[in-house]
Amino acid sequence: MKRSMNNIIHVLIINNCLDDVKEYRNLLCKENTDGNIYHVSYTNDFNEALISLVRNKFDVVLMSHATPNMEVTASELIGRANAGGCRTPVIIVDEIPHDEKDEAAMQQGAVDCLYKSYDLMGTHAARVLKRSIKHAIQYHAHLQIMQEKTDLLLKQVQILIKEVKMHIK
Repeated sequence: MKRSMNNIIHVLIINNCLDDVKEYRNLLCKENTDGNIYHVSYTNDFNEALISLVRNKFDVVLMSHATPNMEVTASELIGRANAGGCRTPVIIVDEIPHDEKDEAAMQQGAVDCLYKSYDLMGTHAARVLKRSIKHAIQYHAHLQIMQEKTDLLLKQVQILIKEVKMHIK
């Protein structure tokens, strides 16, 4: 999704715990120190989450490893979404670190892992969450620019190869 000019950030939360969803929404709406307005949507349904990710309807996704309503892990959902064309940054937000699950999610394309018990406690929780979202969006924007430049270079190389082949014949 392209960022809107009026600093509205569309956030999808994939989580089965409504208390967590409310907590994240409150953190994002708390203290408008970053000048952004956060529109938060929520799902705990695999198909709805996958469709939203593939359609790139959101600027960022906050997702828990533990979503019992889904039959796949966070890393599997991220992998399937990426295979379907997802270009939305995903941040894992969970209660405590899960080294193996975190690593698997990061290998599939998650851009950060935050932990409620460490990162999202106390007076700086909103700032930490918003900073992670900002960096995730910026990182993905840079990746997109790099991909576009790579695609352009590849086209130029293919043209040069054709020209060289024509001169060899």
